[in-house]
Amino acid sequence: MVKLPQGVCSTGALPLPQTGVSNSRTNNWFCMSLIQQSTQMRLFSKGCLSLLVFAGLFGSAAAHPFHVSIAEAEFKPQTGMLEVSLRVHPSDLETALRKQTREPVVLETSPNVDEQILAYLRRAFVVKTAEGNAAEIRWIGKEVSVKHAWLYFEIPLKDGLPGAEFSQRLFFELLPDQVNTINFRQGQRQATLHFTRAEPVKRFAWTSRSAQKP
Repeated sequence: MVKLPQGVCSTGALPLPQTGVSNSRTNNWFCMSLIQQSTQMRLFSKGCLSLLVFAGLFGSAAAHPFHVSIAEAEFKPQTGMLEVSLRVHPSDLETALRKQTREPVVLETSPNVDEQILAYLRRAFVVKTAEGNAAEIRWIGKEVSVKHAWLYFEIPLKDGLPGAEFSQRLFFELLPDQVNTINFRQGQRQATLHFTRAEPVKRFAWTSRSAQKP
């Protein structure tokens, strides 16, 4: 066994307890015991840290396995406005904004984040009237939680939905399997359009399935 100086321990020059026994065997045993405990604690801490990192990565993937956005879009004939509530995953939106601005972005705290979101929407969520004119997106606001971010905006469509062209390319630059859905409603009439990388543009038309319900 390694000989240590009387009354000193190599775990950090800790003084030995005063037990009344002063032989070197007792001193060495006490110090080696402290060293072993310290080593075990360091290994245990490293193991716990590894498990936490792994659990965090796995948990994040498990919590967000599907890449989708869903928009609820209601057309109001009396105002000629399409009112949109768009639900996205916050981390996807922050990643898209970081790529757009080349700066760190946190939805709840970053300055000018609403302007950044609007600029991104104007590129990724494009609407044209039946005549082919670009429709303006007007920002209303947002709500952010851990799992979802809701983006609220409106689009003037004075001629209504039929014939309007929708291009929904949200997060296509990030996620090849991203699917974007718009659920339309006008009174009792409903319709749905789905957008993928292969089909990013759709023209709206009421169908027999979207006929007015009794």
